[in-house]
Amino acid sequence: MRRLWGRDISAMTLRKTIFLDPALMTAVQHRPGLLLVHELVHVRQWGELGVIRFLWRYLTGYLGGRWKGLSHRAAYLAIPLEVEARVTARRLE
Repeated sequence: MRRLWGRDISAMTLRKTIFLDPALMTAVQHRPGLLLVHELVHVRQWGELGVIRFLWRYLTGYLGGRWKGLSHRAAYLAIPLEVEARVTARRLE
């Protein structure tokens, strides 16, 4: 996963499959349960939207942020699908 997407990626969801960095499961400072909830929201989003619509919304959300001059990180954080996943996970804190 890190070879394809970079070192700062801790988890990724592709349709019904969640990829988690194994180091997160033992790291005290991380809360893997909240990250898993975040990724489960993405599983639901994939299921509701389907592959094409999910990818379209994700990509246009990111590119829209970049078009507005946001950095890579800020554009990623502003993707509506990511915002929904973070908000849902925070509700469980």
